[in-house]
Amino acid sequence: EGQWKGAPYIMADEDNQVVYVDRDRIYARGAIFDQPRYQVFRAGEELREPGSGRYLGTAGVYLGEAILDKDGDPATFTLTRTIGPVRAGDRLFELEPENELYNFDPHPVPPDTEGFILANLNDATQITQYSSVIINLGSQEGLEPGHVLAIYGQDRQIQDPVSGQTVTVPGERAGLLMVYKTHDLVSYGLVMQAERFIRLRDRVTTP
Repeated sequence: EGQWKGAPYIMADEDNQVVYVDRDRIYARGAIFDQPRYQVFRAGEELREPGSGRYLGTAGVYLGEAILDKDGDPATFTLTRTIGPVRAGDRLFELEPENELYNFDPHPVPPDTEGFILANLNDATQITQYSSVIINLGSQEGLEPGHVLAIYGQDRQIQDPVSGQTVTVPGERAGLLMVYKTHDLVSYGLVMQAERFIRLRDRVTTP
């Protein structure tokens, strides 16, 4: 939340439009801009830990890129590669080095690692193979890019039709995901295998 509030922001475009798209010229404030390109994000849903409700952060919704034309107050940018409408108040973040994002050494997480899927970054109702998801485990729990976790469905409470007792049926394995970016409290993972339906709040653990 602090990182988001301190990030530079888009103020307006040159034509006083409500939404901005590819090739629109925009104006931004809040930083000394010294990089040629920036990524544009909007605040998404709050991430809270299942059960405790502890706040873990806010998901950023990627909207595109902005090319710096001229630094100043405000600075001038041109939007490019937009995948959704950009608005005043959206934030600008520096691009991260590609070697940080794309060099992986897949390996299993430590034993007894346990967490949950909190959000689906693909803006879709279903989580499928190659979906990007957020889990409630981060660098504080020892996660790092390349860590592989198994996905299990949620346990279910059903009533035994003979005895009438309530019985817990364990969730079955639903797939595998690989972590590709970590923060302190959460990580981003790519679903590498989807063997069954995968849902929010499904469990992730040691393969």
